Amino acid sequence: PIFIDKKDLQVLILTDGYNIHHLSGYRGHTGMLVAFQGEQYILTDSRYTEQVELEAPEFTCVDIGREGYSKTIAAMVQKAFAKEGSSTLRIGFENKEISYMQYQAFVDTFAKELTGMQVEFVPLEDAVNVYREVKTEDEIAKLARADRDSAEPDQRAVWRGCLIWRGQH
Repeated sequence: PIFIDKKDLQVLILTDGYNIHHLSGYRGHTGMLVAFQGEQYILTDSRYTEQVELEAPEFTCVDIGREGYSKTIAAMVQKAFAKEGSSTLRIGFENKEISYMQYQAFVDTFAKELTGMQVEFVPLEDAVNVYREVKTEDEIAKLARADRDSAEPDQRAVWRGCLIWRGQH
């Protein structure tokens, strides 16, 4: 999606559930969004594959099986970019939303599995969160409709990653 061109990235890995939900519609508790070469994927384990297919039909669902996220993503990237002969691969990731252990697993696995490629991990900082703040006309209309249809004025509405408090603040 949108950030690949803006940061000169070949691969985008999102780990924050709110961002994944906002961009794909998938609400599961486990998963990562991966995008490259015009393709977009939701990776998760077998407990959530049916949910991904229902909630994010524009995305290809990938079951990580026993391989885990790092190895599965590395294999996908190797397959996609090996034929291009890319020497340096820039991978954007949500540095504020990933654990050090997961980040280190990516670094170690990609170094081992992506032979012949130099990998550069590029922190996205707040790029995805800033994108979520800007609403399209369609999003604004849906938020207004949700607010109008609320039975309780002090309830809150959550729509694709945007939280609106209704009633008094």
